[in-house]
Amino acid sequence: MNRVEKPWGYELHWAKTDKYVGKLIHVNAGHALSLQYHNKKDETIFLWSGRMLFEIEQGEQLVKREMEPGEAVHITPPTVHRISLDHFVRRIFHGRHHRSAPFA
Repeated sequence: MNRVEKPWGYELHWAKTDKYVGKLIHVNAGHALSLQYHNKKDETIFLWSGRMLFEIEQGEQLVKREMEPGEAVHITPPTVHRISLDHFVRRIFHGRHHRSAPFA
């Protein structure tokens, strides 16, 4: 398993192929991932522990939803989304892996 440090916490890459990456992501309290979208990557987020605030674009609005352990969300390209929190969280991520660009 490969650990990748991030400004908001770290990722543990538990699966990596030319088609996808499986990650366990730890987000530190008070941090957020960037507001982002992907042109090709289809991803699913499963919250393993903690709570997180998930923001997703619906129409022209960014809708906020608090997620609890056991909840999942599917994000299709090119949906704008973000994860933030005020306390510890872990999530499992699985998405298509495209090496062409950071926002692919």
